Amino acid sequence: TPDENQLLLSEVIVDTFILNNLKKTLQSSQVQNDLFIEKYILKVHYEVQELINAYLEGDLAELEKRQYYYSGRRNYTFIFNHITQAVRLISASHPLHQILNVNAAYLKAVTDRLHLTIENEKFDSVLNSAELAIEKAIELDPFAPYIQNEAGNIYLLKQKMALADSFFTMATEFAPSWAIPWSNKSRLQLAQGNLKRATKAIETADSLQPDVSFILINKGLIEEQKGNLLLATELYHKAIDKNEVHFLPHERLGYLYNAAMEFDLANTYFKNAYERKKLFSISSTYYKFGIE
Repeated sequence: TPDENQLLLSEVIVDTFILNNLKKTLQSSQVQNDLFIEKYILKVHYEVQELINAYLEGDLAELEKRQYYYSGRRNYTFIFNHITQAVRLISASHPLHQILNVNAAYLKAVTDRLHLTIENEKFDSVLNSAELAIEKAIELDPFAPYIQNEAGNIYLLKQKMALADSFFTMATEFAPSWAIPWSNKSRLQLAQGNLKRATKAIETADSLQPDVSFILINKGLIEEQKGNLLLATELYHKAIDKNEVHFLPHERLGYLYNAAMEFDLANTYFKNAYERKKLFSISSTYYKFGIE
């Protein structure tokens, strides 16, 4: 029935009895089956579009979903599974066929990359899978800034620096008010040892979306490399004040206080970092140049 369809589409936990009745209804009525599929496709499309729009707007809750501490929870893997199913069901003539295929490839790339934040014996194969997925997304839609930004992230991990820089740059040009690709450009420049360009990029990101934790952390990493340790310390503390969940600013403060021979403080922050990483098998080297 329509009510049963709505229950399933709303992702409410339903019991076996309701699911069996729904199955019988869909098997016995082509009209109901087609209606169910159409509603399912629309719901998946709206949820994915909402996710992408929030990311482009710099929504902090959406940005947190791309961090390691959401590993294993529904978020991106959950919605990727649904868009994959929707792509199987949708007809080639459907108005949403192209956009669903674009976003399915994009989310495949994102979910693969997110798996790399965890210690992973299959790092290279997962990264290659992400690269293939983002190449498909680019082929289907070469002008979407969120796809270009993700391509930059993946090519940076592949150490294809010129290619990564070109995609980050295109993302900034197609979405000039978006802070994220500028922050990612700073990571790229830091990885290449160009501290002047890294500083310029992170300052642009901060001007577009001021006082965001991940931008402050990336700025701290740059200042640390420049030898401005007091400023780096201040930035890490400010980042923690904004959002204390990520391990990285705690870990960096541990190293800074240890170097300053303030061992009690160092121990406190190393412990904080450990508590935030211990459930996730985090690869610290993944975050060497900052947060994506």
